Amino acid sequence: MASQMRKVLQGTVIYEQGKDGDTFGYLVSGKVGLFLNFGEPDQFALDEMGPGEGFGEMGMLNGRKRAVTAVALEDSEIIEISESDIHQFVTEHPEAAVRLLQAMSRRLQGATDEIVLAHRTIKELIEELGDHPVRKESLRARLKRYASFFFEIPSDIPPEVYMDYYSRINHH
Repeated sequence: MASQMRKVLQGTVIYEQGKDGDTFGYLVSGKVGLFLNFGEPDQFALDEMGPGEGFGEMGMLNGRKRAVTAVALEDSEIIEISESDIHQFVTEHPEAAVRLLQAMSRRLQGATDEIVLAHRTIKELIEELGDHPVRKESLRARLKRYASFFFEIPSDIPPEVYMDYYSRINHH
C-alpha cells in the first residue's frame, strides 16, 4: 500500500480549497480543522477532526476540487490514503472505515440541517410577505440575522457548539 504517514506541525495547511484532491487523510493523532475561505476576512470554520477521523474523502472519491482547506490545529500525524489504496486500507482497518462513515454521516446531517433551516427561513419570509407591501426593514433584519450565522462566528467557539446554539435560538 502506497499510503504514507505524514507528520504536520500546528498551523500547517494540509490541503487547500480549490486544489485537486487525490488522497484523503486519516488522523492518527492531533486535530485538523476544515475551513471555507481560510485566511480571508470571510473565513468560516466548518468542522474539527480528531484522532480516528478522516477528511478529504469527498475530493478523492468524486474527483472534484477540494471544497475546503484543511489545517492542522495541533501537531498531528496523518495517514494519507490514495484512491488506489482505499480498498486495501478499508480491508486492513475496518474500524477506521466505520469511523469515517460516522464522520461523513455527521457532516452530512449538519449540511442537511442547514438546508432545512435555510428552507424554513425562506418559506417564512415568503409567507410573511404574502400580498402585503414589503416591510423592507423587517425583511432586511431577518436576512441579516440569518446571514450573520455564516459570517460572524466567534473564533473561540467550536463549530458544532455554535451550530447547535444557533439552531436552538433560531427555531423560535
